[in-house]
Amino acid sequence: MSASLTDAELAHAIVRAPEDAKLFEEAFLRFYRPMVAAATVIFGGRLGLAEDIAQETLLRVLTPKVLRRLREPSALRQVLVQATRRGAMSAARAFSRHEALLARNDPMPSSASSNELPDVWLDVEEALAALRDEEREVLNLRYFEGLQLTEIAARLHLTYSAAAQRVSRALVHLRNSVRKKT
Repeated sequence: MSASLTDAELAHAIVRAPEDAKLFEEAFLRFYRPMVAAATVIFGGRLGLAEDIAQETLLRVLTPKVLRRLREPSALRQVLVQATRRGAMSAARAFSRHEALLARNDPMPSSASSNELPDVWLDVEEALAALRDEEREVLNLRYFEGLQLTEIAARLHLTYSAAAQRVSRALVHLRNSVRKKT
């Protein structure tokens, strides 16, 4: 159907009929691979994360509101690839910041003697039980199952940033609760 459409014609067609799944599918087939390739380079070969960023970018850019603002609809491919690169760079920066933050927030005190450890863990268990289910779930995935933030995001159907925020918030709540008990 739309294989003969230029990028500009495809952009205009999506503006006119945003609920037409065939147009979105055509855009997906046409632009997805170069977008994933651009994000994969930034993420050092992490394909799953690159695919997530490319999908989010497609959903964000292929809307009538955004497509109407394009000065050059014929440059849709370049716009999508550039937006994917920017999203990937932003996510990569957030990823490294959150990984560094989480590395500093080791939940087990290293100075605790072997006699104090059971009491500390009892406090941690009580604090974990007091957390909301979503907070307990992300801490379980992160620290007991050993998942990376990208894997947590995928498993919970969240963006990387949302997963990182949940883990950070849960750690703060857990830490505050344990401090109150000790």
